[in-house]
Amino acid sequence: MIIVVEGLDKTGKSTIIQDLTSLHSGAVVFKLSQKPFDNSEKEIQKVKTSYVELFNQARKLSKKGFVVIFDRAYPSELVYSIKRGYDAFSDPFWIQLDHDLANDISILYCTAKKETIVKRFLEQKEDYAKEEEISLLLERYQKFISMTLVPVTTIDTDLPRETNYQQLSDLY
Repeated sequence: MIIVVEGLDKTGKSTIIQDLTSLHSGAVVFKLSQKPFDNSEKEIQKVKTSYVELFNQARKLSKKGFVVIFDRAYPSELVYSIKRGYDAFSDPFWIQLDHDLANDISILYCTAKKETIVKRFLEQKEDYAKEEEISLLLERYQKFISMTLVPVTTIDTDLPRETNYQQLSDLY
């Protein structure tokens, strides 16, 4: 089983991953957010190659019975690429990768109200996603969800942790 945990920064992905690993002791977690150092084709190609190789490794581990959890993956590249000056949605590679993975992975999409996300950024004194960018990034996640062939389950992290834990337990 391969699970990709996705969502905007500050939507509770780390907590969800902690809960998944408590449900599956021995789970393998890949924490990555592969991004190019610049927008050159060479750097973008390195990122693409990394994702293909990591998913190939994940498939092998999954076939051996391991639960593999990705802390972000290619959906984040599609969503956040605009912050790095290009739009990965216009690159057919990412759509093809999604189609190639459709039968091998599932996505847990962590979401929260915009107000909750802003509050968490302020509380943790982080500013990677500015308040004015959050709506656009959430829209880009919705765009991804509407086009992906991979099964997506939404986790509302505004709900109590116990509620989400039960949902994870029922799913996995």
